[in-house]
Amino acid sequence: MDYSLGTWNVKTLNKLGAMKSVLEQIDKYNMKITAIQEIRWLGKGIMDILYILYYRNILYVSGKTEGNKEFGVAFVIEQEFKSAIINFKPISERICTLRIRTKFFNMTLMNVHAPTEEKEEEVKDYFYQQMEETYDSIQSNDIKFILGDLNAKIGKEKEHRGVIGSESLHCTTNHNGIKLINFSESKNLIISSTYFPHKNIHKKTWAALDEVTFNQIDHVLVEKRFATNILDVRTLRGGNCDSDHYLVQLKYRCKISCQRSKQYEKCKKFNIDKIME
Repeated sequence: MDYSLGTWNVKTLNKLGAMKSVLEQIDKYNMKITAIQEIRWLGKGIMDILYILYYRNILYVSGKTEGNKEFGVAFVIEQEFKSAIINFKPISERICTLRIRTKFFNMTLMNVHAPTEEKEEEVKDYFYQQMEETYDSIQSNDIKFILGDLNAKIGKEKEHRGVIGSESLHCTTNHNGIKLINFSESKNLIISSTYFPHKNIHKKTWAALDEVTFNQIDHVLVEKRFATNILDVRTLRGGNCDSDHYLVQLKYRCKISCQRSKQYEKCKKFNIDKIME
């Protein structure tokens, strides 16, 4: 069966109506599992969300425990997939993982938000060290995905063609891109988001305020042995939640082992105002 997964830097959920806007777009494009970044919530945990008796989702949150409301990553899961979730691990405000039961191999999704190109080298090195430790802790026989805002521009250099393909928006790889390519090579991953031929408008994942500058910095990585299960990766420009990033869609073919019932488990209303206090 084919499923739509997503990744989206939403900029913030820490304002009135932000969560509803995100859920509307996820529902619009029938996203079963969506990794979101920069939610700007404090705390870690699992929350049932019910909006207007229609949007029924589980939110798996990994944010800072204290201090400023910045960064924060999360997974938004359709309620019907709750029975397929094996576990959720909140690592930090930049990294979390979700393990899912599938028919033949279990699948682990790693949701990441990398430091920007301008950040100090020590900050970048710490992030990649943490990402490597998290990746190495995943069960070896799991299908492994890394998806999120990597803040990395990937080019079209021939020497990296086996990892990056030839369909990137950019011609030249930046410093963050080199770090991502080196990490991918060391873990036998490919950057699937630069493998599929699309018009440039469907490769752009971030837009500057001038509406002239665009980058492809949100990516999807997968182990080479499972790369053929990915049917497509592209940007959905119609998704709008007042973010400068676009929703990125990943189409994946597998059999997720979830128990469906005639009626979904009744969700608890989640008081967003309490989170935003």
